[in-house]
Amino acid sequence: MATTSTLSRRTSEFAGVALFAISLIWLIALVTHEPADPVWFFTAGDSHPAANFVGLVGAFISEVSLQVLGYASFLVPAVAAVAGWSLFWCRTMDSAYTKSFGAGMFLGCLSALFELIVGNAEVNGRTFRAGGYIGEWIADACTAYLNRPGAIIVVLTLLALSVIMATQFSFGRTFAALFEAFTATGSRLITQFQSWLRCVAPGPGQPCGRAGQDSAHAYVRGVYLRTEDRATPQLAVTGGSLFDGEVVRGTRGLTFAGIRGLAARAAHDVSMYDQDGCLSPHAFYVERRGQVSPEKFGEALAAALEEASKDLPPVVAEQEEAAGVQLARAQARFESAGIATVTRVLESPGSTAWTVIVDDRARFEPGPTRRTIRVHAVDGPDEVARVLAPSARSIEALGLEARGPERVKLEARFADLGIPRIAPIGSLQNPVPWDTHGGVPRLLPFVTWTTVEQATGTSVGSRTPGAIRRRLGAAGIRRR
Repeated sequence: MATTSTLSRRTSEFAGVALFAISLIWLIALVTHEPADPVWFFTAGDSHPAANFVGLVGAFISEVSLQVLGYASFLVPAVAAVAGWSLFWCRTMDSAYTKSFGAGMFLGCLSALFELIVGNAEVNGRTFRAGGYIGEWIADACTAYLNRPGAIIVVLTLLALSVIMATQFSFGRTFAALFEAFTATGSRLITQFQSWLRCVAPGPGQPCGRAGQDSAHAYVRGVYLRTEDRATPQLAVTGGSLFDGEVVRGTRGLTFAGIRGLAARAAHDVSMYDQDGCLSPHAFYVERRGQVSPEKFGEALAAALEEASKDLPPVVAEQEEAAGVQLARAQARFESAGIATVTRVLESPGSTAWTVIVDDRARFEPGPTRRTIRVHAVDGPDEVARVLAPSARSIEALGLEARGPERVKLEARFADLGIPRIAPIGSLQNPVPWDTHGGVPRLLPFVTWTTVEQATGTSVGSRTPGAIRRRLGAAGIRRR
């Protein structure tokens, strides 16, 4: 039994390699086709060497392919390569007869489409059918009853049906994804435009918040909260880094197939600047009811942080920083040993390079930095919003892993908290220069607006130039 299985695998691999070679030869023969080459059964008496790169065999293959299928014959090597790939890896093709029929139907409809649109083509002074004999036959059969416009519509419809039969492609899912991407982009642009408009033209009694002093990661910034009192800017002073949170949707955003890539992107956000930047995340919130549990995500994040430490080695921690990390680890281990909510503590072996604390309770608290991250289990976005609300003014950005309409709803939900920036996980540390920082456009502090008002009335106008000169002199401005 084992010998039969091994022989079958060897045969399949041999057939796959052979199909790879055939597809490559076929493609080269078509690309280097020369109408003047001598071709078996097509030309007689020609004895000069063939210019085709594959010689007489290539000249015969290209001539027959173009005569039968026209330009559609360039897809035949691709079909052969796909079949060879499946055979080489011993993959069983589901619904092989249906897919083979769909592939043949696709080639026939494509050749008919070339015949209907292009007609005859000329190559090096020789005219041939763009759709070949098959394309001409299908096109003539359709135009006899539907004329050319109707024939094109029917051929395009059959072409779409053949794609569905030959592949797993879904037009519905594709259009839905495009619509979701367009909707999400439009919603994001509208939100950014509204934020920009509030800063450029806030209206009477609504001063726009500006980024203030930046010294040792201490920030004084104005943030507009989207509440009833949004006309008054709220000032938030935070020492150390501003705390960022990231939300991972467990129902759709987090799957077994994408957990490694997601963990790598999350580890990149954490590792940049050793988690000491104003855009460094401090907590992840993972839904419980997803394919991947918060514990599994914590394990994947720990492995990704270990890999990231090779490309981005952490700076040697000072004694106070290392002591803070050790204290956080000890407290987490103590909580995991009792009845507290911490379920697991993952840490770098023999160093304080990184720490992952998995917590079954949703909370938001500052960490000791040095790549110390908490993974919290939550039931849904409402719980995350409730936890973040008291500290929303100190949150600089929030990473979000979700797609489609669900992402649009979550963005609106967290934007209502007054969080200035919502970005995909993995791009928190790469803000665009023309975006906002603390809810204020980054380039706005470098722009100075000068308003020149004209006097109204003769009595006021006579005194205006002197008043202007006195004000300019008080400001230190002299006329040259």
